[in-house]
Amino acid sequence: MVAADGTLLEMNPAGLAMIEVDSAVEVIGKSVYSLIAPEDRETFRTMNEIVCQGSKGTMQFEIVTCRGNRRWMETHAVPLRDEKNGNVVQLAITRDITQHKQSEAELRRLNRSLQTLSNCNQVIVRAKQESSLLENICQILIEVGGYRFAWVGFAENDTHRSIRPVAQAGYEDGYLQSLNLTWSDTVRGQSPTEIAICTGEISIVQNILIDPKYEIWRSQANLQGYASTIALPLKDRGIAFGVLNIYSTEVNTFDADEVKLLEELAQDLTYGIVALQNQRDRSFAETALRESEASYKQLIELCPEAIFIQSEGKFVFLNSAAIQLFGATKAEELLNKQILDFVHPNSQTLVRERIKYLREVQQPIPLLEEEWLRLDGTTIDLEVVAAPFVYQDKLAAQVVARDISERKQTEKALHKANNELELRVAERTAELITVNRQLQAELDERQRTEEALRVSQTRFEGILGIADDAIISINACQGITLFNQGAEKIFGYSAAEILGQTLEVLLPQRFAQVHRQHVVDFGKSPNLARRMGERREIFGRRKDGTEFPAEASISKLNIEKETVYTVILRDITARKQIERMKDEFVSVVSHELRTPLTSIHGSLGMLASGLLQPDSEQGKRLLEIATDSTERLVRLINDILDIERIESGKVKMEREICNLAELIGSAVNIMQPIAKGAGVTLSISSLPVQIWADPDRIVQTLTNLLSNAIKFSPGTTVWLTAQQQEDEVLLTVKDTGRGIPADKVNSIFERFQQVDSSDSRDRDGTGLGLAICQSIVQQHGGRIWVESVLGEGSRFYLTLPILTVSQTIEPEHSLTPHSAPIKHSALVLVCDDDPIIRIELQTLLERGGYRVVTVATGKEAIALAAAQHPDVILLDLLMPGMNGWETMALLKERVDTKDIPIIICSVYKPTTTSQPSADFVDWLSKPVQESYLLQSLKQAIAKPCKRVCILIVEDDNDLAELLITLFERHEFETFLAKTGREAIRKSQQVNPDLIILDLILPESDGFAVVDWLQQHNHLCNIPVVIYSAKDLDESERKRLKLGHTEFLTKGRVTTQEFEQRVMELLQRITYQPTEC
Repeated sequence: MVAADGTLLEMNPAGLAMIEVDSAVEVIGKSVYSLIAPEDRETFRTMNEIVCQGSKGTMQFEIVTCRGNRRWMETHAVPLRDEKNGNVVQLAITRDITQHKQSEAELRRLNRSLQTLSNCNQVIVRAKQESSLLENICQILIEVGGYRFAWVGFAENDTHRSIRPVAQAGYEDGYLQSLNLTWSDTVRGQSPTEIAICTGEISIVQNILIDPKYEIWRSQANLQGYASTIALPLKDRGIAFGVLNIYSTEVNTFDADEVKLLEELAQDLTYGIVALQNQRDRSFAETALRESEASYKQLIELCPEAIFIQSEGKFVFLNSAAIQLFGATKAEELLNKQILDFVHPNSQTLVRERIKYLREVQQPIPLLEEEWLRLDGTTIDLEVVAAPFVYQDKLAAQVVARDISERKQTEKALHKANNELELRVAERTAELITVNRQLQAELDERQRTEEALRVSQTRFEGILGIADDAIISINACQGITLFNQGAEKIFGYSAAEILGQTLEVLLPQRFAQVHRQHVVDFGKSPNLARRMGERREIFGRRKDGTEFPAEASISKLNIEKETVYTVILRDITARKQIERMKDEFVSVVSHELRTPLTSIHGSLGMLASGLLQPDSEQGKRLLEIATDSTERLVRLINDILDIERIESGKVKMEREICNLAELIGSAVNIMQPIAKGAGVTLSISSLPVQIWADPDRIVQTLTNLLSNAIKFSPGTTVWLTAQQQEDEVLLTVKDTGRGIPADKVNSIFERFQQVDSSDSRDRDGTGLGLAICQSIVQQHGGRIWVESVLGEGSRFYLTLPILTVSQTIEPEHSLTPHSAPIKHSALVLVCDDDPIIRIELQTLLERGGYRVVTVATGKEAIALAAAQHPDVILLDLLMPGMNGWETMALLKERVDTKDIPIIICSVYKPTTTSQPSADFVDWLSKPVQESYLLQSLKQAIAKPCKRVCILIVEDDNDLAELLITLFERHEFETFLAKTGREAIRKSQQVNPDLIILDLILPESDGFAVVDWLQQHNHLCNIPVVIYSAKDLDESERKRLKLGHTEFLTKGRVTTQEFEQRVMELLQRITYQPTEC
């Protein structure tokens, strides 16, 4: 019971238990208002007054127990008159509803969370942009979820591994800026946000005030009114890319149920973000694809080459060029027609094989030549490349074709014309000089005409700015009125500086008065134009005072009673230098040619006269002089041709991967006898690095430098060292000879430059060696220079780039042959991807008494050849992965397999274009006939015991007689053909083991001979030595390939070198069985 003033009059034990007191004495007589929660105190006071006035009341309120705990109570109060004093008091029946209130709060909170999740899901479903999605989610968490603050952050892969806020809502007042969040593994990186990013797990702080993990950020959180927080990772494929952060004003907000709902929200949000990103990426990709398809289609249509797509053996697409190529006017005339209907019968097998290869192997086809048909039935020659292609979800092939009919028709005539033209170059030289002089005269006349025309076109409009010559106009007082850009470049003055000054400023002082008077006299003469300097040298003076030689012409034009003189002046400094160099070159070359020719003529003349006998001591000496002079003359001519061809780019460096130590060893081996003869010790410091170089040219350079060092350092030591410097190698050739004067160091690499003019006689030099060395080194991307001290010696340096990547192929694994080997019989390796063909060949060969092993790929063939060293290899060309050409090239590169004979077995026919190398001994076309196969194997494994037969094709009688004598010394059987037709006839008659072939021949040249031999199976693999004075480019060398082919240039190899090379070739290609 409670009195009207709030005094507690009476309370039963249940009530005492509710307010947590042990005895009624502690509360009876005291104000009941002290037990009411402050926020409910006035409401309870009002109700108490109303009840004491005689009304009833019911109220729910919160109390603070004597122990400080809060509890919810529900009271039903009625008025009751006190019997003692008659006052009305409140009789309250109260029950504890704390648990009920808590359940209601929890239910409201869960409802709020579910509503939040529902609203967020609706936003996620409707979201079009990522930024608006994230902002709306944060806003819903605040407005519906009732949280204090929410924000989303993304993990950045920057240097600091920072976490970038991308959306937020609620109260934060600078809180985010103070966090300085990072997901790196640091002391600061331990906040819930950072832990969620790093671990991918949910991180919760239920009480910010007491949780030690939140100590760093506690003060800022308290200022914002945050009591608890949760960080939920946003994960895609198990990796956290962002985090959703939520802050509450109450502690212990995030219980298990709410965490589960928020985790579901985070997963839904992740899905929404990823979906929007995927949608954006897909949109970008679709746009890019449409643009790419449009560009591709436009490119195909604009391409001048014929492009068509074939699917299921039919045309399904053709560009404009393809429609025109096949003689149609529109694509419909060709679409859905059979491809093979347009293939010439000669190419039917080849095209079918190509289509099969594209369908089964699905690899691009290299360039092929095929014959096709137009709609009208006419034949066209095409170059074709093809690649597998998916068209409208079907496997197809895209083909690019080029019409080469005209080229094929003119190729042969063009080659013949080029050869005939080269034969007559020497004869035409004099005529060309005459024609050039006539052309020069015509050009001079044309120039004078053009100059007169320019004068009449109002002071050379439109030409002044681009003319390299100086064009200067002066008035009657010789004041300069026009000064073009060419004049600015030549004289060094700008037009602004020179206009208005007299012409004398551009002339040397000693010529100024003469030129002034010349202009005056020219003005009085009736001539309108006159060349100056025809009989005397003219000089100009630049702004810096230097003088230069010049050619000049002058003209005059009367414009409105005013005479204007125009001078056209050309700086001929460069021409003068070229003329001087030409004169020096002619002088030196004529001297160097006449000297050995005089020695040869004198020596042979004395012997021919009979004054001396050839076998006498003096006669032998004269023959030695003639021989030495001949070698010197050949060396000089070769050096002159070498440097011209190298510098003009006509000589292609035959680069390959070389071991520098081996090249140095070759050069030293060549020079060792010469050094020994001169009493010189060679000290070598090598380096086993790989370079990409022409080995012959590098050895030539090193031997030249070593030769010079030996010549000028007799009886001493010459050093050759190599050391690596980053990505290049530095080679040094050092001697202790007489050295080079300082004024010669910069010119020593020029042509015909020697330290002493007597060196060409005393040291047997031409003055071209170092110039050739410089050209070779520069062609290899290197540098060459010299350092020298007079009287102490010289050091020549050269650099070459180092090859940093090398490729080698090793056998992947050992292979087991498909059949057991038979002892003492020849072993044949069959490589073909078709299992039926492998079985047929194996059965056929075993029936012929051979041991057989079979493989399906090129890699297996290389590995098995290295492991078992078969006597011969049968090789298919069209194989998946590594084709036959690539397999053969790798077999010939390896030391342990390069000498194994290879026989090609292919559906292709042997033609010039289908034989890129001569590394095979025979070519058999499928289907293979047993007799041809066994005969080819017999020839490949062992040749019959007979004398070596050599066919010499040479129209020069003296050289032919020399070659016949040379070979007969070795008991070789020789035959001579002096014309191309005779060579073709005799090659059929004698079936030679080797052909020595000149190219410049009457009645069909050497190219025609090779073309004919290539068309005959039993002759197309004959080894040949091309021995000609003609310089050949790479395409001509390929055209001349037969069997093993060597190229030797007349005049560049001595007779001894020629003999050695031919003997080495014969040793490789011939084999004498022991039973013979």
